[in-house]
Amino acid sequence: MDLITIVHPNKDDYIPVIFEFKDKVNRHILVYDKADSKYANELKKAIRDIEKIYNLNSQIDTIQIDEDSKIDLLKTIKNLKVSNNTYLNGSGADIALFVFLSSYVLQNSGKVLAYDIADNSYNIITKNGFENIKIKNLMNIDDYVIMHNDYIESSVDILPLLKYKDRLELLFSDVSKLYKVYRLIKFRDILELEFNYKELAQALIDLNIIDSNYNLKVANNFLGYLLEKYILLNVIDFDFDDVKYNTIIIFDQEQVTKGDIEVKNEFDILVIKDNKMGFIECKMGVNSDAVNTVYKSDSIMEYFGEYAKSIIVNLQNKNSTRFNKELQYKEGIKFRAKTKNISIYNDYNFDKKEFEKLLIKTFNVKKDNKFAKQLKKRALQKLNNKFNTLGDYLWVVLQSLLP
Repeated sequence: MDLITIVHPNKDDYIPVIFEFKDKVNRHILVYDKADSKYANELKKAIRDIEKIYNLNSQIDTIQIDEDSKIDLLKTIKNLKVSNNTYLNGSGADIALFVFLSSYVLQNSGKVLAYDIADNSYNIITKNGFENIKIKNLMNIDDYVIMHNDYIESSVDILPLLKYKDRLELLFSDVSKLYKVYRLIKFRDILELEFNYKELAQALIDLNIIDSNYNLKVANNFLGYLLEKYILLNVIDFDFDDVKYNTIIIFDQEQVTKGDIEVKNEFDILVIKDNKMGFIECKMGVNSDAVNTVYKSDSIMEYFGEYAKSIIVNLQNKNSTRFNKELQYKEGIKFRAKTKNISIYNDYNFDKKEFEKLLIKTFNVKKDNKFAKQLKKRALQKLNNKFNTLGDYLWVVLQSLLP
């Protein structure tokens, strides 16, 4: 098939269609206004990069036009060879250009694709009517980042963390106790730690946070580090299309300038569902800056598109005299977050059921361990260099045999 894409700054309007038909397209035709030449060059590179991954190869042609010039538009259609195997991908484009090209394509037995980002489906329009079709080829996080001409610098493997789920469940079953243990370790009160909190201390030893003498093996403030892992292991029980942990993305420089975000951004947890990106920011303690956290999430959300969503998880110390949970996330902050598709989970303890409700509501997912199972299967295929110890290997093999 020949796929004509009208290129413009809102990439999420047309990239899912390109990805959906990536293995069917023989020829890409990128039509763009002079002002959007940068996006056309980026898209051409992105198509080439994604084709390398999926072992594909297509012809890519570019056509620059002046979308405000009737003469230029008429000259453009003369260069388009349209047949019943030609499809126009132009959602979100300049309306005059889209209507003009749609009319020409339909008159010559071609088809028009209108993508609905909210529903992750497209209407395929012909002279005789239209049909609504759900997108089948869903992007994972790597695909999404590549198609947006960005780069994942690093990401932490999720699978080895699964074997520590019971320890993390124990630690976060009572957050006030966890804070107490944190203080005992910090101020070296070993006697009370051994006498009253030995089970929690052992969990921290198993997680490689402290050694057998209760000396810290990681950064002093390890609570947020643990919270990220715990939230992650709750997230992978839902039917996200992909999840990444502790991921650094290097964003395109020009988009960084426009979106007021840093070139390099680190994400605690990245998720994608139905071609829509999201992320979860984990904070623990009164030292977290509520205003700055919401502002950062808001800035990055704009980059990921209008349908991107995020959750801020903040667990506080109930015995702290500095803030209470209502004051840390004041009504004004909550209102700003809500208007920007940012959900906030802010409490003294962690209620798993309440968090799951928020996860379902925010990302439109359901509880289903499909992703966790896929994670194990993928890991088993890469065992040669994937694991550090024989124990990790045997644990994964055992888990893969479980229902």
